Amino acid sequence: MRLRRTHCPRGHEYTPENTYVHAASGRRFCQTCRRLRSGCRPRSRDYPFGYPRLRRPQGSPKEPRQQRQPLQARIEARIEKLATGCWRWTGRLCRDGYGRIGAASAHRVYYELIKGSVAPGLTLDHLCRNRWCVNPDHLEPVSNRDNILRGESFSAVNARKTHCQKGHPFTPETTYLKKNGHRTCKTCHKETASRRRRTRESEVRS
Repeated sequence: MRLRRTHCPRGHEYTPENTYVHAASGRRFCQTCRRLRSGCRPRSRDYPFGYPRLRRPQGSPKEPRQQRQPLQARIEARIEKLATGCWRWTGRLCRDGYGRIGAASAHRVYYELIKGSVAPGLTLDHLCRNRWCVNPDHLEPVSNRDNILRGESFSAVNARKTHCQKGHPFTPETTYLKKNGHRTCKTCHKETASRRRRTRESEVRS
């Protein structure tokens, strides 16, 4: 038989005032742990008549409010200048590898502070191909299409191809452009059609 615990894992006693029982599962939760966890704000059901106002003890001096550093100084404090010319962002990185400051991209914010705002419809392309670099000299405002074609994605690699898989050059006379932007070699299409026609003729003769 499982004994019923009288205290939570942190040592707080399970009392009717200090215990919340989940209606569906019947599990008990310590209200003191909930209030202390991560310094979070107490829940409204713990205080139905409003949250208690925390007051400073009488006679205690008021702590001076710290002056927040300017945005440019906070960004430069997280920059590591490398010998290659790249400026590595030592702060938080997103999963794509770009530096983040708050909810914005670090390289874009720093670029606009140094060189001015970016024109609408343009994005910043890393000329050094390092996404964590925030050096304004390594950034160039380009359109989204040019930025994609300069990368290493499948569409960028295919767009840089000058010949088809069989070695025929992509020229205006030998290339058919589909509505979705894909290129098709007319020479390969003619060879495939001719081969199928010869196969059908041989089947008819036999």
